Amino acid sequence: MNTQLLTQSLKEKKKNSKRKKRNLKRLIAHSVIIVPLTALVLANMDELSFASSAGVHNQNSSKEQKKPTTSIKLEEDVTEKNNHETGNYYNPNINMPIEHQEYLYQKSVEKNLDYKKLLALIETESSFNSNIVSNTNDYGYFQINKINHERLATTLNTPNEPLDPYINIDWGTYMLSDLYEYWTEQGIQGQSLDHHVWSSYNKGITGFKKYGAANYYISTIEEHLAN
Repeated sequence: MNTQLLTQSLKEKKKNSKRKKRNLKRLIAHSVIIVPLTALVLANMDELSFASSAGVHNQNSSKEQKKPTTSIKLEEDVTEKNNHETGNYYNPNINMPIEHQEYLYQKSVEKNLDYKKLLALIETESSFNSNIVSNTNDYGYFQINKINHERLATTLNTPNEPLDPYINIDWGTYMLSDLYEYWTEQGIQGQSLDHHVWSSYNKGITGFKKYGAANYYISTIEEHLAN
């Protein structure tokens, strides 16, 4: 290789070396710019992700704020249900407090008695006056005669307070349940069973057997039952 060619080769190598250095510097410069931009984009993506999560949280919060509306609806449903159930026993047209009607209804269920027939009998006996005492010593709603008070209080383990409306209802429903059981065991059924029970309640079993059915008393109960 001659001197001229050698010199030319060296110059080419220097140019290539300088070109490579420039390219390397450009690459480094681009890297310096790109890396922060990448970090910035990633940071923004995190913020976007957080904002999206916050949006979901806010939506959930919005749903939670709507819950009281659901609760109110449930309360309305329960109230409506209670009112419907109250219709099983409450009659606003009779002069008997709702608490007493409810208690009477509970006792009718407990003793398997017809609630409406109980109301008709009470109306016949006392016109729904829980404080009435007759001139023959009959007390309260069911007009329970004084001769029975001590026995009933002992049997049912209640105070001997016949004018207490709840005690009077306890006593009256017990006596009627006892009469239904007695006449059922005698083979009496249907409407005749009611007539036997009502006559016995009015006259006593002995009086009914001796003097017959209490026809006027029965017809009065049936008249109240029909209204």
